[in-house]
Amino acid sequence: MTENELLAAIKISPSGLQKWITKGLPYTVVHNRRRFNLREVQAWRKANITPKPGPELLAGRVRLQHIRNEEREFKLAILKGQCVERVKVDKYLFATGRQVRDGMLALPDRLSAMLTAESDAHRCHAILTQEIERVLEGLCTQPPWGDGTV
Repeated sequence: MTENELLAAIKISPSGLQKWITKGLPYTVVHNRRRFNLREVQAWRKANITPKPGPELLAGRVRLQHIRNEEREFKLAILKGQCVERVKVDKYLFATGRQVRDGMLALPDRLSAMLTAESDAHRCHAILTQEIERVLEGLCTQPPWGDGTV
């Protein structure tokens, strides 16, 4: 195949072809003209010419490196105990909500007799406040999951 045929077949510029020839692209000379074997050229190209990374490849590498860095930071945070599993958080929040609800719903049953006997509004307010604080304090002192961990 002639130089022009090769240029058309592999979509390279004449100056690019000359650079490849100086780098060792295989060819034969027939009647003072270079002739190329397309299979040999393709094999040589694959073995000797590395494509330059385009902007898409570079952007992909940057994204991949960013993801790897985030993954390392996340694993380090887990090792340091700075992360909590979502399932544990969900269970904790559900149990806490249930504890608040149960504590608040129990107030009328616990307080109705005491409040009925009271005629002083100030004293009723103090009793209600004290009981609500007791329910809320229970949330701080006794975790709903029982073992002291989230």
